[in-house]
Amino acid sequence: MLRLQPAWRERVTDIGPFHPEGSAVRAAAPQYTPLYENRDRTRIGWGAILPSSPKSPLPASSSRVEWETMRKAGLLLMLLALSCARPVRVESEPDGAMIFLDGQYRGSTPAEVRIGKKPPLLKLTKRGYEPRSLRVPPGTVSVKAKLVPAGKALIEVTTKPAGATVLLDGREAGVTPLSIATEPGEHTLRVTRTDYEPQERTLAVRAGDAAKAVFDLQLTYEKFSLEKIKLEPHVLTHYTDLAHAYAIHGRHDDAIRTLIEGLRASSHPKASLDDISRLHSEIERLYSEQFDYGDAATVQSVRQKLLAALEAELAANPKHTTLYRILGDFYEKPKAIQLYQTAIAKVDDPLAKKYFNWQLAKIHFNDAIQLYRQQKWQEAATALQSIIQNYPDSPTAAQAYNHLRPCLDQLKRSAEVPALFEQFGNRCPPTGLAVQNLAQALQGYQANKDFASASRVAQKLRAIYKPITDSYSVAYQLAAFYTTTDKAAAIAYLESLIPDCTLADAKGSLLSQLASLYTEQKNEAKLDQVKALLLRDCRRTGYANSYDTKLAERYARGSEQLAEAAKLVHAKEYAKAVAAYEKIVNEYKDVSCGYSALSQIISIYQSYLRDQDKAAQEMIRFAELFPEISSSPYYLYTAASIIQTRDPGKAQELYTKVEQKYPGTYYARYSLHMAGYGLYRARKYNEAVALWRRAVDTYPESDHNAWSLYYMSWAYRELGDFAAAQKALEEIVQRYPFDSAADTALGVIIQRGN
Repeated sequence: MLRLQPAWRERVTDIGPFHPEGSAVRAAAPQYTPLYENRDRTRIGWGAILPSSPKSPLPASSSRVEWETMRKAGLLLMLLALSCARPVRVESEPDGAMIFLDGQYRGSTPAEVRIGKKPPLLKLTKRGYEPRSLRVPPGTVSVKAKLVPAGKALIEVTTKPAGATVLLDGREAGVTPLSIATEPGEHTLRVTRTDYEPQERTLAVRAGDAAKAVFDLQLTYEKFSLEKIKLEPHVLTHYTDLAHAYAIHGRHDDAIRTLIEGLRASSHPKASLDDISRLHSEIERLYSEQFDYGDAATVQSVRQKLLAALEAELAANPKHTTLYRILGDFYEKPKAIQLYQTAIAKVDDPLAKKYFNWQLAKIHFNDAIQLYRQQKWQEAATALQSIIQNYPDSPTAAQAYNHLRPCLDQLKRSAEVPALFEQFGNRCPPTGLAVQNLAQALQGYQANKDFASASRVAQKLRAIYKPITDSYSVAYQLAAFYTTTDKAAAIAYLESLIPDCTLADAKGSLLSQLASLYTEQKNEAKLDQVKALLLRDCRRTGYANSYDTKLAERYARGSEQLAEAAKLVHAKEYAKAVAAYEKIVNEYKDVSCGYSALSQIISIYQSYLRDQDKAAQEMIRFAELFPEISSSPYYLYTAASIIQTRDPGKAQELYTKVEQKYPGTYYARYSLHMAGYGLYRARKYNEAVALWRRAVDTYPESDHNAWSLYYMSWAYRELGDFAAAQKALEEIVQRYPFDSAADTALGVIIQRGN
């Protein structure tokens, strides 16, 4: 009986009586050593032939074996080898150690050995070193062992993260990961790393031991933050800062866990909205790869884990509005649409439902804009009309109207545009946006000679339009319409505007239109009244020149000098130009050339010499010299804006002056808003709230009010009045739904989650 022994197996496989001498039998498997018959060393297969008994010789001959039996045996051996054997590379430090697997010698390190399914005992020996034994678990592809010098012990130190300095018994030994050969006995290990708490441990080792010391280091900031979170669970900055520290140190799982905990804490009534915003921003940064959080694979893994954590949290709390908001920003369009639809069905708060409805409008608007940019006018128009129909009270609807008009023009459907303006104007609250759209509708109907529709719009426009006394553009348009349809109505309308008009140039324009109408009617008495008003109130505007020969002559001479000064500007001789304009200011204060020259000086300092402070000084001087001119409130406001950072107190004075001296003007409205903002920055929150409230109540039609209310909510939060802050935000959504501030306000409202 012959037994085949594969090179990688210790046990011997009996395959039956040997075949007759001279037969060509092969069990072709490369992991077997050549098989020879004992007498003449004739190779008959692959494997190792051993006597059936270690003490018995091989037989001189063997009974015949069927060829098919041997072929199957060879295949069996090959399959066994392929299924059971696995290569394992064995290395040691230093090299040259003898390798024993379960007591069988397998060569010297470094070497590759083959092992079976059963984990063998690996032993490495080398002269001058302690023997090292270890089990090789399944799945191992390589083993690298450090040998301990004879009579010594080995301590392997690892830290998470790596790179910590190791001190053994007070002496620096190296940086982790680190292996230290030391004397047997008790030793003290201390590990330190920048930004981490130091750790210390005592361990005893014997000769030949290979002890492992693993340290999970804690960030110094981590200890502080965890203590603060325990004391102040509603202060979200603790969560945000700790998560950021985790992320930049590669502890992404801890960062994600901390951010989720912060989201849960955001529903606390004392949680600051500023802190909530910071927490959300940190989540977005972690997802959007704005920090160096590792290689591409690591970043992708972090994003997947973050999404999974957010989705798990949403599954546990399906009414958490903030989670819908965050995930909606991360998802692609189809999934985001499905998410927002789920949110609308799940959440209870009507304002939250409105917010997610508006998000759906934005998604569909982006699709429409793609069609618009591709000049697919019909498809774009259809998509935009769908948005207007399905989301009529959203800020996106306002954008849809603005983009639908050019589409209709391209489709040769311009006749429909005035009705579109009118429709949107009627949908708007009675604010500047409504006035603007109705005015465009009026203009369009006039151009189409649809006077019935124009009259209807004019009536609505007059009902909601409160003239802005430094800009009568809409008033002029209404007057022009009445002039073409009913001159008596035009005269009556213009006469109604005169008493409240305090700015000379605006008043001069209105009086000039009245003068033209009176001239057509040959109403000399009324015409004389207009002339008297022009000479009394509008003498320096140019509108009175037609009625005073001396004024006209001075205006002509001043205009010539303005033209000569302009040549110096074109020649880039700015100093000379300023001097020339200054001369005109001093000589022609009584006509419009004076303030025209000062306006040019301001322009030179602003646009050419880039001296904003000097420009601000000249703006203030303009308002002092020509207070009745409509540019004065604009210049005072602009000067305040320029010096606000450098001199906030002076800026506040200028804003107040504009509001008090020029009530009803555009810049009076905006000055109230900016003055409130200045008080807010000075932490005078109660005064800021009072000023913003006055702006909203005095000028309810102003488009600045939405942002005044928004900042008012921030002031209320600083005062600790969260209910008033919420009410201010809700007022924006209710009164100014088409303003971008409404979308921002809704986003803030739902930030707390529930």
